[in-house]
Amino acid sequence: MLNSYPSHNYQSPSQTYKRVENTSLPPESNLKIETELDVLEHLILDGVNIPFSNLTIIERHRILKQLHLIKNLLPHALNLAIDLLHRRQEIIEEAESYSHNLVRSAQEKASKILNESAIIHQAELEANKLKYQVQQECEQLQQQTQATITHWRELAMAECRDIQTGADDYADAVLDNIEQQLQQMLQVITNGRQQLEENREN
Repeated sequence: MLNSYPSHNYQSPSQTYKRVENTSLPPESNLKIETELDVLEHLILDGVNIPFSNLTIIERHRILKQLHLIKNLLPHALNLAIDLLHRRQEIIEEAESYSHNLVRSAQEKASKILNESAIIHQAELEANKLKYQVQQECEQLQQQTQATITHWRELAMAECRDIQTGADDYADAVLDNIEQQLQQMLQVITNGRQQLEENREN
């Protein structure tokens, strides 16, 4: 009669894969950049309006300092991709540990069953079948893990490029607006001086 042995409660590689796949990316990079862009916007909006005109005086060094801060934040998005790559080794190690534990459990069970000569052959077949299934599952998990890591890395790189492009476009628009305002201010000053010269001549 076949003896009954307690089964080991191991977490399958597929469960480990789903748990890691559902892990969300940290949003600190986006939030930080958005916050600093808001600060830049407030610096511009808080400028001093010139009476009787649509011109605004802003502090050039504060604007440039804020733009430099935003530029320094962009590389942080690349760290997200690096963190995702680090998870690959963790998943593979968990899968290998699961495989070793399950194979060891099967071998221990087979060793005990060997004492019952009537089922020796059946025990060996079951152990080999279980080992093969585990190997197949681990290979499939490694392929899924590699595909997931590649997908995450591409998303992180795309996000970094979008952030870089958006920040550059925003900074260019801000500087262009500042340049136009300064040109208008210079024109106002030039017109004022011309008016003073005309008044003196009269």
